[in-house]
Amino acid sequence: MDPSPPRRGMHAGQGSPTPRRGSLNDSNIVSLDRRHHSISPQSPTGTGTSGLSPQYSPHSPGRSLGGRSSLHSPGAPTQSPVTQSYNTTPSRRTSNASRMGSLEQDRAESTFRENVEIRGGLPRRHSGSGSRRASHDGVRDGDVNAYRWGSPDQRTFADIDLKAKQLEQEYDDRMRPARPDSTELFPLRPGFLSRVGKEGGVYINYVHLKVPDVVIYRYHMDIRPKGASIPEPHGKKLKRIIQLLLTDNPELSSMCTDFRSLLYGPGDLFRGGESHLLRSVRYRIEEQDLPSPNANRFVIRIGSAGQPLSVTQFREYLERQFPLAENKPAFCQAWNSILSTYSHAQRNMMTLRGNTSHFMLDNNANNQLDLGRGMQVIRGFTKSVRPATGRWLANVNVTSVVVYKPLRLDVLARAYGLQIKPALEGFLKKLRVIVSYSKQERNNSGEIIPKYKTICGLARRDDGQGAGSTSRSSLQIKTFGGPKEVIFPIEVNGTKQRTSVWTHFTSLYGVELDENLPVVCTGTRRDPVHLPMEVCTVAPQQPCHETLTADERTKMIKFTCRRPEANMKSILEEGLPTLSLTDNILGRYNMSIAPGFIKAPAFVLPAPQLLYLSRRNPRQKLPLKPQNGSWNMGDIRFHSGVDLAKGTWACFWIRYPGRHAFTSRGGNPLSTIGNVVEELRRCGINIQQRSEVNAEVVLKRESPERHLEDCLENIEKIEAGLKNNFYGKEPLKLVYVILPNKNTMYYNAAKSLLDRDAGLHSSFMVADAFVKGGPQYYANVALKVNAKLGGIDHVIDSELNFLRAAPTMLCGLDVTHPSPGNHDQAPSIAAMVYSIDKKFAQWRSFVWLQDQEKREMVTDLKDKFKSAFSYWKKAHKLLP
Repeated sequence: MDPSPPRRGMHAGQGSPTPRRGSLNDSNIVSLDRRHHSISPQSPTGTGTSGLSPQYSPHSPGRSLGGRSSLHSPGAPTQSPVTQSYNTTPSRRTSNASRMGSLEQDRAESTFRENVEIRGGLPRRHSGSGSRRASHDGVRDGDVNAYRWGSPDQRTFADIDLKAKQLEQEYDDRMRPARPDSTELFPLRPGFLSRVGKEGGVYINYVHLKVPDVVIYRYHMDIRPKGASIPEPHGKKLKRIIQLLLTDNPELSSMCTDFRSLLYGPGDLFRGGESHLLRSVRYRIEEQDLPSPNANRFVIRIGSAGQPLSVTQFREYLERQFPLAENKPAFCQAWNSILSTYSHAQRNMMTLRGNTSHFMLDNNANNQLDLGRGMQVIRGFTKSVRPATGRWLANVNVTSVVVYKPLRLDVLARAYGLQIKPALEGFLKKLRVIVSYSKQERNNSGEIIPKYKTICGLARRDDGQGAGSTSRSSLQIKTFGGPKEVIFPIEVNGTKQRTSVWTHFTSLYGVELDENLPVVCTGTRRDPVHLPMEVCTVAPQQPCHETLTADERTKMIKFTCRRPEANMKSILEEGLPTLSLTDNILGRYNMSIAPGFIKAPAFVLPAPQLLYLSRRNPRQKLPLKPQNGSWNMGDIRFHSGVDLAKGTWACFWIRYPGRHAFTSRGGNPLSTIGNVVEELRRCGINIQQRSEVNAEVVLKRESPERHLEDCLENIEKIEAGLKNNFYGKEPLKLVYVILPNKNTMYYNAAKSLLDRDAGLHSSFMVADAFVKGGPQYYANVALKVNAKLGGIDHVIDSELNFLRAAPTMLCGLDVTHPSPGNHDQAPSIAAMVYSIDKKFAQWRSFVWLQDQEKREMVTDLKDKFKSAFSYWKKAHKLLP
């Protein structure tokens, strides 16, 4: 929503804290390609990475550009100018995989036989004359280094780093042209090989990982239920089945897994010549000591998943040309799975997004924030092991996720809101709850054995309907009904009776119920089990995909956007233990980690010089040097201002009833509009005075976004007001829209109508900020209005002269994928922008749907570029 809210001081360039996707400020470490005319985020592995993804996204604000190399969150304050990072050259050799030597295989098998017995991928430790039963996380007292994977790398971290620097220098020397005037295939970037800026170093969020000399065997698991009526396992149940497989089979105890379909181990399971192994598991939850008599049984077939992976040979690939590139993805997947096995085994740990993101559920107030409506955001950490020049690195970063608060279900429902039952049903659908109305069983340790149910929705009239259902004729249900309105059959003393949920739970179990709360349906719609909310408690570790309101998004952004040093401290103190990247855990795999982040040499580039015009002498050019990404607009005019004659602009005020001023504290709309007009004139926009609000709409009532019915009725009033007052009004160009608050639904509706239907430019402001805004706020309004109407705010002095030497068009492309809360089949959206003038001040854009959802490669580019070239040729009489 524009313009950005005001801040102290009259500075341009300081906008809203909402993260901007694709800007240079999204990366803490951005390198300029030193040979060619390109700008690319750079990581130690050669892949472009930037930004911390907060992982919640209403169409993903703050989404990263393709990886995780910066320490800061999107939108967090960054230091300008841009940082230039060198000497992070990746290895780029590719070829076919090769078999390991027989000597390495014998050594790996010997190591496998010597491994101590573990449970769940963790070492079984012995104490005294006998072993004690493992705790729930599989950890025992004793020597943590007893569990070995191969032989440790005897080289020091300093030796490995020195070797990597030598390799990088060799690559750097090869990149230099044979002759100073040689351009080879592409023109050299201006300033290539020069030492521009202040030389220094930067920490990047990678840690050096030393891996053992081992041969990693890979196995595939095919898990099938034993019984036609048992559903295929997935999610948490699949993870638990694999945990039981490792726990109940000693020959598999040294294995690590991705908890989906792959096993990894330091030895060959098929030494006897077998082609596969068959194992059976009887399901039980973590709190159960033994499976129940009628527990579901699953059969697991374990077979080879490909050739073993030789770490020694892969190291040779990283250090010199050696044919093994085919196995690079397999190695990355293996190390990520191995390092995630420990975290998966922790009961107080939540693992999401495959094996990459881990969240410690320790009730640390610094790592969580209440968003309201029964939701909270928690901070966690993400990791990815990647090969780099001569070594292995682990990329670590901070991430966040929105989860349900573990409340009693009736408390959660009231917090969310009971007014709109379909919305409440969507909020609760697929939520796992713990049912606690009958006598609760305990295990040998005295822990309560929970009974889990999954909500499929609220009670509906058609529950129990479907093939094979036997309960439909006996059920009497009102859609979204309360406990007195849901009647089901029950057998008492051999006699079949019908009773309501209210009678059953109040008389038999003494539960106090609220008759106005809807009953939830658990199980399936065909064979439902209806329960009152008062007997259900939300199970922890459940991500929430509810679309956040504007206020909730603001809270989320403030929580996730932190300065780089704060993220660095969190990663080193909390993130590395959470991600199993500590010596006491890595020692079990004969791995080790260097202390602290790696440091890369860099140059702090000088900020570009901007050219404005002086307010005192409009013909005089006034150069400005940005400081920390902002500059003072107190005595400057735009390079080229637009004209807004009488009748070309208007003001549209949207307000709630009873508010005859912009805010409850007062504020005259006429004088406020006059202040905006005056500041626009000082900035160089030739605007004619308006002394009235052209049109206003009084909404039904002040309603938050979650009150959908009221918001939709208010949107209809907004649409009618816009159509009646501004459609087809010549020579209207611009409409100022003043919103009553940060209601995204009102903004989206009005913006869409003005841009798409009416073809009018618009500038939106929130009433409170509009009234309180001073010169800096109105200057930000002027910056956006002038650019929208075809003016030029400023030009860059000399840094872009090499682009101006010949007709040059700059283009940008991006793809936005559906965010949580969108429809399952919502398409991905592609966008393209391109410059249309020599000063790179005016841009045109395209927005279109991708042919496939979640497709990253942009489609239909040919037609878009043809259209862009056609427009350029029409404007400049030649092609770029």
